[in-house]
Amino acid sequence: MHELKANPNRPAVGACLEGFRDEGRGSVAWLIVQKGTLRIGDAVICGKSYGYIRAMYDDLDQQIEEAPPS
Repeated sequence: MHELKANPNRPAVGACLEGFRDEGRGSVAWLIVQKGTLRIGDAVICGKSYGYIRAMYDDLDQQIEEAPPS
């Protein structure tokens, strides 16, 4: 079995699974980080759309400061 590892010290690269507008949170994107670490304040580009991370939540809906590679 291969032991694949990602470098958490580089800028984040990943995939945008879904994006939508939520009344309480505003613009929301569901992302998977494949390389690097995503942090609050980082820029995100999905196709022709872009924005900055204002808040992040994990799968348990708890606020987090950074998202390491999945």
